[in-house]
Amino acid sequence: MTEKLTLNTQLSYDEAENFAAVANVNFNVVPGFTVTPEVMYMSNFDQGGSDKWGGMLRFQRSF
Repeated sequence: MTEKLTLNTQLSYDEAENFAAVANVNFNVVPGFTVTPEVMYMSNFDQGGSDKWGGMLRFQRSF
């Protein structure tokens, strides 16, 4: 997206009708320090009420 901001996504689906979507944004605050918020959604289209959400926040410092 920009020099400091990168968007990553992943989608998956299998024979058992499991679906997953993950998206994160890498933000380079300063050289060597990256903040990455991520959100995830999972569901099985064959089973009602199987929706799941998750997320994380990662701080990474490189020397």
